[in-house]
Amino acid sequence: MSWDFTVAFYNVENFFDVKNDPRKNDEAFTPHGEMKWDEYRYHDKIENLAEVIKGMGLRHTLPAFIGFAEVENRKVIEDLLEHRDLDHEEYGIVHAESRDVRGIDVALAYSKNAFEYGGHRMINFERLTGEEFNARDIMYVWGKMINGDKVHLFVNHWPSRRAGKEKTEYKRLAAATALREEINNIQYKEPDARIIIMGDFNDQPHDDSLRHVLKAGENGHGDQALVNLGWPISKRQWGSVSHEDEWYLFDMFIVTGNLLNKGTLQVHKERMHLFDEGDTMNKMGRSNKVKPNRTYVGRRYVGGYSDHLAVFMRLKVEELPNSEQ
Repeated sequence: MSWDFTVAFYNVENFFDVKNDPRKNDEAFTPHGEMKWDEYRYHDKIENLAEVIKGMGLRHTLPAFIGFAEVENRKVIEDLLEHRDLDHEEYGIVHAESRDVRGIDVALAYSKNAFEYGGHRMINFERLTGEEFNARDIMYVWGKMINGDKVHLFVNHWPSRRAGKEKTEYKRLAAATALREEINNIQYKEPDARIIIMGDFNDQPHDDSLRHVLKAGENGHGDQALVNLGWPISKRQWGSVSHEDEWYLFDMFIVTGNLLNKGTLQVHKERMHLFDEGDTMNKMGRSNKVKPNRTYVGRRYVGGYSDHLAVFMRLKVEELPNSEQ
């Protein structure tokens, strides 16, 4: 017996509730704030995000895992998963408040029918930079799939390039170093560990943070090697984010080599996909070129989805031999 599951990741772009949290710099996303973020716009965003999540599923099966970036709190995820198109799946949620000044966090939703949650912890990497800048910690979650196989998952939202790629690179190098250290520790204790890394890395597959520090290559040499599933898309000059009419692949999956065509957990041969269906893309700006259909363009509300495209992959899970269960 075998099961096919979807693993998804989505930077949902400023998914705030409408309430002002005095602990966060979220005033702009309130009804009387700069963005005039009200209940109508909030629920319209939920409609759009639910459409994407449903679209990434298989037939009548919703994604088994959904990694999120840019969610304000646990409540917005709960509201999203209670949408009529998603509420038939029993999801668990892993969320932790970050130190990000705007209050945007990473999170993971998982199907309780596919995955048994084992635990989680947050990985801080600021110590590697010698300064404090309220980084979003890396989320590490572990547990067992429906067949009993253990799996390790990481959800990332690395520091942005807003102040410039070169000027901010040291922060992403620190994130990559901390993640690589954690993976080394896991593989030392569990040589055949199955690891899935997802996120918005704010770097592309060929950048130093991913290729040389994390050591995520295009092809894996050995079960412990990290393979970046985004390489084929990046080579086509395509991506998940468009900036100044250029595409960048910031959102991707990285897996250990033992998940590629081997054993009882396997990534499908198609590997990674961008979800660009329906109205998730439209023509924006003076160039009139196709871009992700975002919620706001500057301060102007356009009612789209996100400035990032969601990414997903398929995971085949096979029943273990009786002796291994």
